[in-house]
Amino acid sequence: MKNLHSLWDSILYEFVGTPSMPFSYNDWMELGQNITKMETAFTFNANEWATFNATQWAYESFIMSKETVYANIKEDDNPSDDYLRISSQLLKRNIVLGGLRLAQVIIDLYGNK
Repeated sequence: MKNLHSLWDSILYEFVGTPSMPFSYNDWMELGQNITKMETAFTFNANEWATFNATQWAYESFIMSKETVYANIKEDDNPSDDYLRISSQLLKRNIVLGGLRLAQVIIDLYGNK
């Protein structure tokens, strides 16, 4: 494997390629279905997302990088099935968590109307 960043951008091979822009109605529907699957797969306590703490969020990313992203992977080797399975779940969880955190920041700044 040559590009770990691209691997993670594709959500570990689940979503590959660059989408055509602008999105069509069907593209938006598929995106919504994919997000709904991710949202329903994970639950969070409000203390994980409702408070703005960028230092904590950065620390969480550092730990994830150290313990998962760069763990047990070597340049020019393909990631193992275990790496892909574990990393995919972690990444999807963090996408949903990031969305919750972003929504809360927007609500804090602009209200929830």
